[in-house]
Amino acid sequence: MAGLLDLSEKIETSAARAYAAFSFILGEGNVKQRKFWADMAQEEWGHASLVGSARFLLGRSGGLAAPAGFEYAASGKAILDRLAAADEMIRKGGFTLREAFEAAIEIEESEANRIFARICGILAEAATAEWLGYLAEA
Repeated sequence: MAGLLDLSEKIETSAARAYAAFSFILGEGNVKQRKFWADMAQEEWGHASLVGSARFLLGRSGGLAAPAGFEYAASGKAILDRLAAADEMIRKGGFTLREAFEAAIEIEESEANRIFARICGILAEAATAEWLGYLAEA
């Protein structure tokens, strides 16, 4: 499970940084674009925060050593490669709004959402178990 959490955290924070960069670069002089990309970045930061919560709860319950429940290495590499390409596009500069959207669509339509959904399910289970354990304590 620790490997899945590491991957998800890297995906979410990398996407957040890319979207934040799009906000600064494409939003210069365009409030709508700045807000759109800033909102996208904020959503990804929120996802990264939830992954951190899952890591905390699983760490407390000993669940970090559990298997992830599905194979994610190949799709994870593909997502990270796409995020690296977005980073390179940002570093080079001169990209268009269309290119930013194409990058975002590739990221959002990838397995990243399946990985994050799996972590949210684990978080819900761990949070429920943790909460029930807390309530049962004298």
